[in-house]
Amino acid sequence: VRVAALTALARVGGGRAAELARAAWSRDTSYEVRGRALQTLALLDSAGRREVIARGLATPSYRDAIVNGALGAVVQANDTSFIPQVDSAVGNAIEPSFVLAILGSRGNARALDLLVTHLDDDRPMVRRWALIAIENALPPGLATTRLQSVRDRLAHADTKRAVTAALDRLSKQGGHDQ
Repeated sequence: VRVAALTALARVGGGRAAELARAAWSRDTSYEVRGRALQTLALLDSAGRREVIARGLATPSYRDAIVNGALGAVVQANDTSFIPQVDSAVGNAIEPSFVLAILGSRGNARALDLLVTHLDDDRPMVRRWALIAIENALPPGLATTRLQSVRDRLAHADTKRAVTAALDRLSKQGGHDQ
């Protein structure tokens, strides 16, 4: 209920809504509520957005609820200044890969380059998450172009096979159009 209330506050807007979101971010005992409060506060308080996102990215919580709220705020604000922090979190969960993909799909070449680089990460899960994000969050044409450009240079045979399969799926979706 508190998460839904904070979502509604984001739609309502205004100074009082920002105050309530700030109070929930600072004092609520639920990580999920705090994560949503962070997103709402980042939307409503553009002057304080950078600080609240930075604090959220550095705040551990169960199931990364607060970090995920901060990642959502990065996407919501299209704040590419957080790309280094997002990239450093790629090994922890799938969400940072999706943030890089979304920022890349909006035209940020650095985010896209970093995401594609993770296809050669030593950690199999990071490679898998990067490919899932590329295939599902990028427009099919852009995903196809990027995957074709790296497929033959990939270091890990399992990733080469997975990229080939992804390219096959993308071609069936019309992935040759950008």
